[in-house]
Parts: sequence; structure tokens; C-alpha cells
Amino acid sequence: ELSQSLLALLGPDDDPRERVELMERPLKNEEGQVAGDLAFKLADEWTTLEDDEGVERVLELGYQLCPEDEKLRERLEGWYRDRSEWQKLCELQVKEAERRADSVKSVELLRSASTIYDESLFDPEASIRCLAQARQYGPDDTALLRDLIEKRRGAGDVPTAIGELTEVIDRFGEDHPARSDLLVLRAELHGETNNAAAAVQDLEGAYDLTGEALAEKLLEGLERLCTNAAAEGDEEAERSSTLRAI
Repeated sequence: ELSQSLLALLGPDDDPRERVELMERPLKNEEGQVAGDLAFKLADEWTTLEDDEGVERVLELGYQLCPEDEKLRERLEGWYRDRSEWQKLCELQVKEAERRADSVKSVELLRSASTIYDESLFDPEASIRCLAQARQYGPDDTALLRDLIEKRRGAGDVPTAIGELTEVIDRFGEDHPARSDLLVLRAELHGETNNAAAAVQDLEGAYDLTGEALAEKLLEGLERLCTNAAAEGDEEAERSSTLRAI
């Protein structure tokens, strides 16, 4: 009320900055859409005064008070993006993903944050964390799973990738249309850990589902298994691998 009274006393020749400062005072005590609308108006006022600090301050407070205001959030996101404030943008997208009830939008936001962490902030660990968090909202999204697996491979964390892939394969069951592709992917990961036996087992499972399209991959896996057995002097394993390859 005091701020409104003081505003009423200001004339057209008074300091415009003082006027906007008085307009801003009630913002912290507002809530909901009233807060969102006021923050948006104040951002316009500070933009006119070319006060970037003021614009950012009211947009951030407005979002805090009214996060459901989509127009305000998009303006704050655009503000961060235009000024390459990548860390703040990522934090905003993660917070918004956690707030939303729409799991599809949450995945989209976390994917975006992951990309920014990777390409603009050069923080692969944070990028991986965002994709892993996204999977909480899209546990059956195989494209998302593949992207996370590739990130973990790039970071050298193949055992964790195998564990995540195994959980999905087991949960999907025998009849899921993605099973064959996921088995082939896990076989590749097993190959990177020099577990030729596990790789062949997955390739055989995929071959049973897909057929001749995987014959060459399976044969290569059996040949590696045979070579390993020979190097270890395991004649029985070598013979078994050779027979399976025939």
C-alpha cells in the first residue's frame, strides 16, 4: 500500500527508475498469476530502462512465485539462452521437469539440459545425470535408453550401462519388439568388457528372434569365443564354440 501511495505521488518528470523500483516492491508478497503478470510487466519496464540485472531479477522471482506461468518461464528460458547463461538454463529446465506432471515434457526438458551440459558446459557427468533422471519419466523409451547407454560408453562406464540395459530387457520380457535390438546392444557392451561368452549368449538370443540378419554377427562372436578358449587352453570350450559355429 505504501508503494502504491508513493507511486501516486510521482509525476511524469520524476525518475523512471524510482517508479519501477516502487512497482517492484510488492512483487515478493504476491503469488500465483498475479505475481506472474506483475513480473512480466516489470521485466518490460526494466527492459525499457536497459537494466539487464533488473530484468533477470524479476523474471527469476516471478518464476519462483508462479512457475505454472508458461509465458513467463519461456521468457526466462529465452533470457538465459540469449545470454549464454547455460548453467542457469540447465538448472531451470531440471527444476521445471521435476515440477511438471507431464512426463513427456519432463523427458524433453531433461534431454535439452543434457545436451547443453554436454555441448556448452562440457560437463559429461551432468549430461549423463540428466538422461538418467529423464528415464525416471520415460522408463520404456528405448531411444532415450540408447542415448544414455552411448553416453555411459563414452565415459567408460560400461558395467553400469550393462546393468541398466539388463533391467530393461528383463522387464520387457520375451515378446517385446525391441528385445532383439537390445540384446545386440548388450552383446556389444559385453564385447567391450571382453566377456565373449555373454556376448555370444545375447547374440544367440537375438538370432532366435531375428534370424539370418544376425548370422554374420553371431559367427564373429563364436569365432572370438573360440579364439579366447584356444588362448586359454580350454579345449572343451574351443570344441563347443567350433560346433556352434558350424
